[in-house]
Amino acid sequence: HLVDAIIGLEELDLAAASALQSLEPFGQGNPAPTFASLGVELVALRRLGAEGQHVRLHVRQNGVVQEAIAFRQGRLSEEFAIGDRIDLLYQLEINSWQGQQRLQLVVTAARQHEKAPF
Repeated sequence: HLVDAIIGLEELDLAAASALQSLEPFGQGNPAPTFASLGVELVALRRLGAEGQHVRLHVRQNGVVQEAIAFRQGRLSEEFAIGDRIDLLYQLEINSWQGQQRLQLVVTAARQHEKAPF
């Protein structure tokens, strides 16, 4: 996976996601920017979909909690536990529902965070 930027969750907001939307449409010649946040704490995890094929995550870093969705990655619920430190690779989206807009991280990959050896 190529990463466009490694950023902290506290750097994410609706204004940033809105600015990224101005770069659309994304496709083969103009891929959506991919971001990574490293060592985030998993604070909630729930399987979604009729067969549990999707996972909704809530992750925390530097006092900021963000919601993330991992489509077709139900296996993540077996790989991670609440309190784990994980690395996320994602795209930013604005989720509009019932007149409310909120930031959503669309996860393309996740792994256990490993601290660098001393």
